Amino acid sequence: MNMISREEQMKIITIVSTILAVSALLFTACDTVTVEEQKSQVEWTEEGWNNWSAGDYESAEECFNNALEVDNSYPDAYNGLGWTYIRM
Repeated sequence: MNMISREEQMKIITIVSTILAVSALLFTACDTVTVEEQKSQVEWTEEGWNNWSAGDYESAEECFNNALEVDNSYPDAYNGLGWTYIRM
């Protein structure tokens, strides 16, 4: 029966531990969410109105559409989109 020396056992443990740590980092890095994806329909709508007030209607349109992607029944986003189309 082959016996593994204590030094070889420690090398194996170190290698396996390193592989597990790197794997855990890779799996958690793949599940990151961008800040834009975390915004609520209310936040998108507020940003849309800020852009609308500044006269940046294209950005306002994008924000209101993003709000509707989060909640397609949010009336304030439809209202903002309508006013944006009037100004465009």
